[in-house]
Amino acid sequence: MTPVRVKIVQPCEGSTDGIRLTQYVSGQVVELPDHLARSFVVLGWAEPVKPEPAHAVIAPAETKVVEPVVLKRGRGRPRKGS
Repeated sequence: MTPVRVKIVQPCEGSTDGIRLTQYVSGQVVELPDHLARSFVVLGWAEPVKPEPAHAVIAPAETKVVEPVVLKRGRGRPRKGS
């Protein structure tokens, strides 16, 4: 059973499959088991909600590779006290 997102459009009454339907409020978007979501839509209690698109990771347009620099002592300026 895949959960399906639906928007509740009318108050629901009673219970089904051990679930109290009065907990669903108009305007609320909920995930329901697919069989229950289809029943809600057929009865006019809910309407399907389009799935949200997956978030894409966008890489930077340009990536620059930097080579490591090795620092050596003894070159350049003499240290203080030497």
